[in-house]
Amino acid sequence: MTIQRTTEDIAKRAVALCIVAMYADDLRRYSSIKKSRMFIAVVCESFTAADFFSSSERAFIVNDSPDSATIVSFVWMYECLNALMFALGYTDTLGALDSFCDIDRCITIVNEKRSFETFLEEAQPRDPAEIAAATEEYEQIREHGEGNQEIVAARLRALNWLVGVEETEEIW
Repeated sequence: MTIQRTTEDIAKRAVALCIVAMYADDLRRYSSIKKSRMFIAVVCESFTAADFFSSSERAFIVNDSPDSATIVSFVWMYECLNALMFALGYTDTLGALDSFCDIDRCITIVNEKRSFETFLEEAQPRDPAEIAAATEEYEQIREHGEGNQEIVAARLRALNWLVGVEETEEIW
């Protein structure tokens, strides 16, 4: 098992997940689509991220009345983002199996870079063997039902994408 994605692809996916999760979280808390879209528009422009989104992410962002289940499913993208931040070397661990990732830290790291170029340049990707080991570990954790299974599944979704188990971009 080896990483099947370039550092640039991982960084683009991380930025897209950060933006879409922030948007969903903002909608969940405040329910103002107009204000939430204005907020993410600034981030998208700073990171030239308009082309980074999957078709389902684009559909979510342009949906004028997303249901609460859809909003919550995109909030879960923070856990996928966490796994990609780990792969890019921006975080030291994937975190506890029964605790949500440090959302504020992930957002702060992305926002502090101010541009996609800086975010990409400052990444220090982990050794592919470490990512493969984490993927195998999370597969075992899922099979044994350990930890919060929603957290495990979200992180595993991103890890599987990294190693090519999930070939399609539409898993997002």
